[in-house]
Amino acid sequence: MPRRIYIDTSVLGGCFDLEFALWSNGLMRDFRAGRLSPVLSDALATIARVDALVSWNFKHIVRLENIQLFNSVNVQSGYPELNIRSPREVTTYEGH
Repeated sequence: MPRRIYIDTSVLGGCFDLEFALWSNGLMRDFRAGRLSPVLSDALATIARVDALVSWNFKHIVRLENIQLFNSVNVQSGYPELNIRSPREVTTYEGH
């Protein structure tokens, strides 16, 4: 079964940004090849117990103190911690 991954709009926009295009497009290739399965709602990401929430949004999401806050709310609400990563950490694209 492919890992279930939530992506936010920053990952989609990254497909058209030179700084992020290799990794975002690599992630899209992983989805098309069936290696990963997208989950389309951040609200569902916690409830669905996704394998990872993926974002390029380093200001609001992929930031240690914010990850700790998200996960403290999840744990207090009886949900597991979210594994929050950048596309670079999730895709099978090697970038060499």
